[in-house]
Amino acid sequence: DDCPVIGKQIVQLGIPRTALISIIQRDSKYITPNGATELKPADKLYVISENKKALGEVFTCLGMENNS
Repeated sequence: DDCPVIGKQIVQLGIPRTALISIIQRDSKYITPNGATELKPADKLYVISENKKALGEVFTCLGMENNS
């Protein structure tokens, strides 16, 4: 797991105010995150954003490539 955000809290990621991680799927559970929620390997994040620019910024904050 080379992802740079593993082990970080959501508040540490710098996600724009116009985007929200609404749900995290972790194994077979769904978690409603808050700023103190720590990201774990294999988490699936469900993100809501006001526009594509904000979504692209989320990808950047997560260290991911934006394919949209």
